[in-house]
Amino acid sequence: MSPSSFLGPPDNEDDFGIDPNANRPGATRDASGKTFRESFLSDWRFYSSLVFLSGIFLIFCIGGVAVRGNPLPLLPAGAFVVALYSLWRLRTVATHRQLTVYGWLAGGGTISGLALIALIVRWL
Repeated sequence: MSPSSFLGPPDNEDDFGIDPNANRPGATRDASGKTFRESFLSDWRFYSSLVFLSGIFLIFCIGGVAVRGNPLPLLPAGAFVVALYSLWRLRTVATHRQLTVYGWLAGGGTISGLALIALIVRWL
């Protein structure tokens, strides 16, 4: 590359000729990207049911404090807040990497919250 190319306006492509939007989920014409885009990101019922379940689990944690009179049931609440936040961010992903990170955070937050609930039920 010549030094004068650094002074000009930026291109829409990088050094290897790859379009900057090539890594966006659903940008390619493959079947898996299309299936994901149509099934999860476009279907409000699937998304709202996941948010509803995570919200119910969070309400159960808060309700457990009132019923038990002990702050121990609030331990899994943080995991469910992480799951709700990552589900919210999952709808606006721009790359496959963000999709993977927020998807794993949503699943991990839900699973760890349920595991903590099981431990707390055993302790109390």
